[in-house]
Amino acid sequence: MKDSGVEWIGDIPKSWNSIKTKNKYRFKKEIVNDRVNQYERLSLTLNGVLKRSKDDSNGLQPEKFEGYQILNKNELVFKLIDLENVNTSRVGLSLFTGLVSPAYIVLNNEIEAPYGYFYYYSMWQREVFNHIGGDGVRSALNKGDLLKIPYLDVPQEEQIKIVNYLQININKINSLIRKTKSTIDDYKLLKQAIITETVTKGLDKNVEMKDSGIEWIGEIPTGWDTLMLAQVFAQVKNKNKDIQETNLLSLSYGNIVKRNIETTDGLLPESFDGYNIIEDGDIVLRLTDLQNDHTSLRVGLSKERGIITSAYITLRKKINVNEKYLYYFLHSFDVFKGFYGMGAGVRQGLNFSGLKKLKIAIPTIDEQQQIVNHIEIRASKIENLINQKEKLLIDLEMFKKSLIYEYVTGKKEVE
Repeated sequence: MKDSGVEWIGDIPKSWNSIKTKNKYRFKKEIVNDRVNQYERLSLTLNGVLKRSKDDSNGLQPEKFEGYQILNKNELVFKLIDLENVNTSRVGLSLFTGLVSPAYIVLNNEIEAPYGYFYYYSMWQREVFNHIGGDGVRSALNKGDLLKIPYLDVPQEEQIKIVNYLQININKINSLIRKTKSTIDDYKLLKQAIITETVTKGLDKNVEMKDSGIEWIGEIPTGWDTLMLAQVFAQVKNKNKDIQETNLLSLSYGNIVKRNIETTDGLLPESFDGYNIIEDGDIVLRLTDLQNDHTSLRVGLSKERGIITSAYITLRKKINVNEKYLYYFLHSFDVFKGFYGMGAGVRQGLNFSGLKKLKIAIPTIDEQQQIVNHIEIRASKIENLINQKEKLLIDLEMFKKSLIYEYVTGKKEVE
């Protein structure tokens, strides 16, 4: 082995040489112009270069595609803008011929590209692109920057062995990753099914049932009541005047979490005196942007005193009920996507007045506690299983990252 002279490459085999990207690849930019109807649209994603409909309205859309460039099969394509974002795709090897954004950079060398893809993919995995060009993070790299990036001159026979080995083994790892993610999704569905079944049907499978009058639930045990939300909750409007409270909270993925009030990340106001002071046991609903966002979890249960944006609706119980049971009930209604169907037509948002008549199934106070205990015991076991699978995902991704790096830099040799 010998020193490559490049810090992020390290040692390489003696028969390999460190060169520049421009010594192996040709930059190409061919604008499609009036031939646009001859080509499909392509997009660089975390899953590689994929076909994408020209009518797909997700994300930024051009008014027309005449300014797009042609990407040919077996060419490398790079997205080297917005480098502060380390979680987006950066490089792909196209298996198709089609159109891509003119902001992408296309490099051509059909023989070299399969090895080059794994080489540059390893750079993306280790966030090398984000730090090229001196200290700090660069917002973008242009074609000139890319062509100057160090590259490895590897004998063609060795390239073929490396590519074949990585393709086989990365496919195996990716298959395990997909299966693990699928298992996690199944566990999450099981957890939600347990919550919904328990807060709408109770724990006694043999109890006599009655019609609840609540469409999304159907029947409930005969001993349960139904009340409107306004009979159970009052809306909290306790402004943080004179900044008396500084424990900043936020609703994230259905959980109320702490935030650093001094942070510059995210959209924060100049003053927090308009925020609501909430208490342990309050339920917070984010019922804005209902028209566009159909994926967010919108219900959270506060476990501490703090402040949260007044754009959210904060509910506080006003009768003797278990707030955790109420949270699980409203969470199930949220997962059912019930908030989206409230009001006439598609609503951009809901206020407390729009929620007042929402019906809630109310068991006896003792049964509410039994339901909460049952859910928390079952959910805790499922969460442990999910955590184990998520740790496995991290380990698989780290193994994949290490495997690619070690073989594309020659630290391990294909037998």
